[in-house]
Amino acid sequence: MPAGILKRKVIAVHRQWRNACSRFELVIENKGSGMSLIQDLKREHISAIAVDPEGDKAMRMNAQTARIEAGSVLLPRQAAWLDDFRAEILPFPAGRYSDQIDAFSQAQHRAFSAPRGECFVGIISVGGVIDWSVSERLGGGE
Repeated sequence: MPAGILKRKVIAVHRQWRNACSRFELVIENKGSGMSLIQDLKREHISAIAVDPEGDKAMRMNAQTARIEAGSVLLPRQAAWLDDFRAEILPFPAGRYSDQIDAFSQAQHRAFSAPRGECFVGIISVGGVIDWSVSERLGGGE
């Protein structure tokens, strides 16, 4: 995706979701086009968290599969993006595309590693954008 288009999409997602919860985080991989995107966003007064994921995409997704298999990760029954997402995630790692997989695994890592009660919108990977609905992770059996 060209840098200008990615930047516009990220800004649109930021504007759409920044007030959706008490703590909004925009997380971007700190490599490739993500490095310049983070700098561009700073100039727009948009704060982004740079992440340096460990291992390759397959390793990161493998670390999250137990949570999926245990039913701890839920997807909506219907969403405009759901068919495309399934088409990418189901054949992984043998599929042609993996940008959403990478963002999905990093979102899970961040969600399950964060303090209780925080709200998560999504993660924007270097190669693409996942526009998820706002979800909250509530603590204390609520």
